[in-house]
Amino acid sequence: MNIPALIPLAKAGEYPQVEVGEQIKQLAKLQQRGLPIAETVIILRSTLEKIVDHGNLAQSLRKIIDKSPKNEEEQTKLLSRLQLAIRKVALPPKIIKEIISWHEQNPGFVRIFTDSSDDQHIQENVIGDANIIDSILLVWSKQIQLDFQQRQLKLFAQPILIQHQGEAEVSGVAATQSPTSKLKLKISSVWGVFDPNFLEIEPDQFEVDLRTKQVTQRHLNPQYIQLQRKTDHLQEKAVLHYKQNQLTLENDQVLRLSHSIITIKRLFFGDYLVNWFYQNGQFFITDITPDSSATNIESSLGKTILTGDSIQPGIVSGTVFNLTNKNQISQLNHGQVAIVSQLTPDYLPALSKVAAIICDRGLSSQMLSKHISQHALPTIINTRHATRYLTPGLSVIVNANSGHILAVTKKKTHLSFTAQPTMIKTYVSAGNPHKADQYITDHVDGVGVLRSEYTFASLGEHPKYLLKSKKRTQLKNALKKTIQTYRQTKKNLPLIYRTLDLTSQEFKALAFANSFEPDESNPYLGYRGGIRTLNNFELLDLEMEVLQEVALENNVPLGLMLPFVRTSSELQLIKNYLSKKHHFKPGSKIGLWLQLNTPENIYQLDHYLASNLAGVSFNARSVHALMHGVDPDNPDIFSLYPYDISLMEQLLTTVIEAIKNKNSHHDNMHSPTKAMIHIEDNNLRLVEIAAKLGYDIVTVKPDFAPRTKQRIREIEEQKLKQI
Repeated sequence: MNIPALIPLAKAGEYPQVEVGEQIKQLAKLQQRGLPIAETVIILRSTLEKIVDHGNLAQSLRKIIDKSPKNEEEQTKLLSRLQLAIRKVALPPKIIKEIISWHEQNPGFVRIFTDSSDDQHIQENVIGDANIIDSILLVWSKQIQLDFQQRQLKLFAQPILIQHQGEAEVSGVAATQSPTSKLKLKISSVWGVFDPNFLEIEPDQFEVDLRTKQVTQRHLNPQYIQLQRKTDHLQEKAVLHYKQNQLTLENDQVLRLSHSIITIKRLFFGDYLVNWFYQNGQFFITDITPDSSATNIESSLGKTILTGDSIQPGIVSGTVFNLTNKNQISQLNHGQVAIVSQLTPDYLPALSKVAAIICDRGLSSQMLSKHISQHALPTIINTRHATRYLTPGLSVIVNANSGHILAVTKKKTHLSFTAQPTMIKTYVSAGNPHKADQYITDHVDGVGVLRSEYTFASLGEHPKYLLKSKKRTQLKNALKKTIQTYRQTKKNLPLIYRTLDLTSQEFKALAFANSFEPDESNPYLGYRGGIRTLNNFELLDLEMEVLQEVALENNVPLGLMLPFVRTSSELQLIKNYLSKKHHFKPGSKIGLWLQLNTPENIYQLDHYLASNLAGVSFNARSVHALMHGVDPDNPDIFSLYPYDISLMEQLLTTVIEAIKNKNSHHDNMHSPTKAMIHIEDNNLRLVEIAAKLGYDIVTVKPDFAPRTKQRIREIEEQKLKQI
């Protein structure tokens, strides 16, 4: 089988788009113009089709479909079996050899994706020959579609892209048009690896004037942690002290990058987002995608009624004035939109009055374009029917960026209201004190998990080193400030502080960690949680001192949550220490919470509840992973095992029944134990189950809080109707 294996980006232009994909065509065009594109190769569509034919893959998948049960409950399992069969395909030796050879020449991390991949199907941070082969097959397997009713399978052979990711010193995203001005571009940048979904890091912002090619704005956002690449995932790492309050890019670097962004703006119609990284003194572009924000703005504002060609960008609104002769110019009101058949010199006096110009045809003379440019007047030509369809007085929006004219839709009036309270409370998980005001909204009733890890990581040095180097006060003040920042966002805000739960691998990202951390093959299941605390109480002492000082400020209850406690005896030993050392007792201002991380925690919950806990938090992600024997920090494996909702419901029921049983005893009625579920995956089904079972608190990510609150309210209203 004569198969072309890997095609370099430089040769992509020699192949039709169906073979290499639209995105590769764009990157190849940029590379031809001299732009620095990250090293990229392609496995052609025809190559994949030949692999299907050569290995009888289609026939093998057909057999799996024919043998599977016909009931719809088997649909997910059938799709998983089909994907697994694709992942077991043996790639031809020639392809494997070329992949290995390419990786030897371009060592380091790569990402593997198809032209139509969404974020869930892209394999990032892949390293090693075997991992690359596995990831190629995994990405391919995600492209299949199954019509379960008709028992028909569609096996796509999208070209697969392999791109070098490097070790970014700085990275980010650039917009070819700034949201604040059509005459500027915008660059966002962070130390290390940029991840738009990691909200704990606020990027620096830069704006460059497209006309003068000068930096017009530099906005510093202090960055205390950064992301670095590890096999199959990104890991948090402390930013060096001297960089934390330093701009990620200098002026000359911003201008170098902006040169590439301006070239992209000139080559492609419309607005684009450009992903980039900086390494060893050079910028690299990884991909460009259309910026859909302009389209979204249009759809929310009105209906497109005409289109044309833009000769001067800009977005304005105004009422229509049909200009048929120069004598009407005196009747024009400032800010109206002039509609003309053709723009002629007779209409030049109108340019200083109108907000925009729309033409049936165009300009009678090219000289007129200079006048339009001088007035920065949004102008659209070649609409053909503007004078016919745009009636005088009509309110329109002129989007001269896209060449669209929109009729303004009258918006329905909605009564604004404050988020209504619910019996079941919506809490958030958080850690970054700089985003406290953004996270604590009207939909949020409290902080269910205040992660201490962010504060510890921001100091950049191992906490034990800080303690030994007499920086205890610095560490204590940082923790106290984080807690106080969240407490100040809303009056009487309940807050549960989780003790430090970094793994040994995460600790090693901090300076001076080698003296304190063991080498572990699986840190997630290693030296952490209860066993680490029992080995040395120094950090727990510090955390307790901070909480006790904060508790004295007002009467709002605080919580201290212990994560990854593996046995009830570990919990009892820690509680005994807290009672003896810090006079910790039930009913005090600081309540003791236990995070349920393991199946043992759930099935032995009665033993844990004997310690008179203020509450327990069901960590859905951790429990789900360990029920299936997988590491949630390994995304490739973890993603293969979706939540088993019926199993999770059984476990959640076990927990709530144990708590209700404990609370029913007369001795516990005055200080009942609360039940909380902690959901990190924006899973609305788990929210619904917890609400229907009667959990007291649902803790989610900040962006999911409004939807969670809404669904809880709906469920509570349904319950009231049934009474």
